[in-house]
Amino acid sequence: MQNNAVGSKMPLSKTLGVIIGFPIIATLISLLFKNRYLITDLGLNYGITIKVIIIIWYLTQIYLIARLLRSEGWSWADIGYSFNT
Repeated sequence: MQNNAVGSKMPLSKTLGVIIGFPIIATLISLLFKNRYLITDLGLNYGITIKVIIIIWYLTQIYLIARLLRSEGWSWADIGYSFNT
């Protein structure tokens, strides 16, 4: 932990929200994919729609993690991701 105060911890509620919430939402999205006719009845291409939803979900996860880190004064490097060489 480089930029935050020594010993500062992420609140348990936020950690559990990510650890439990993200898989629950991903499961619900996968159940949506199981019902192929729900997507095709709307006139959408099934394969493209799945890919778009998955990309949006991954980008949403990155955005939510970034906001969570910023709200606690943490950086990506504090959790092991360094975007510089």
